[in-house]
Amino acid sequence: MSALHTLYQRLPLVREINRVLKNTELVRHELSALRAIHCLETCERLRHEKSLREGHLCLHRYEHQVCSQNGEDGVIAEIFRRIGEGTRSFVEVGIGDGTENNTAFLYSLGWTGAWIDARIPALCEQPGLGSREAYVTSENIASLFRELGIDTDVDLCSLDVDQNTYYLWEALTA
Repeated sequence: MSALHTLYQRLPLVREINRVLKNTELVRHELSALRAIHCLETCERLRHEKSLREGHLCLHRYEHQVCSQNGEDGVIAEIFRRIGEGTRSFVEVGIGDGTENNTAFLYSLGWTGAWIDARIPALCEQPGLGSREAYVTSENIASLFRELGIDTDVDLCSLDVDQNTYYLWEALTA
C-alpha cells in the first residue's frame, strides 16, 4: 500500500511532467513547421534570384561590344528590342574620342542624335549627328540641349561624365 500511496502522491507531478513534455513536443512541432516555412521561403527567394540572374530580366548575357566600352551596345539593343524603338533618337553627354561610346552603334544603325563633350573630335561631325563642344554643368546642360534642338522625346539619353551625373540629370528633369 505504501508503494501505491507514493505513486498516488507523485501523480500530480507526473501529470505536470507529461503536460510539459506535451507542450515541449508542441513547441518542437511548431518550430519544425516554422523551419520548413522558412526553408520554403528561402528556396523560393533563391529560385527567384536565380531566374533574375539567368532569366529574361537579366541583361548581362546580352553584353556585346561594337562601339561601346563595356558591352553596352548589346544591352542597349536588347532593351530596345523589348520596349520597341520610338523616334530612334539619342543624345550622349561625354563621348570621349567618339570611338568608344554608348550611342555610336545606334548612329551606325541610322539613328539620329547629338553628342556633347568638352572636346569633339573631327570624326564626330557627321550628317544626322549634332555636336556641341562644351564643358557640361548642371547650370548649362538644359540650354545646350535646347541649342541642339534635342526633343524631350529622345529614346536614349546617356550621361557619361564620370562625375556630377546626378546633378546633370536633376537639372534635365527639373
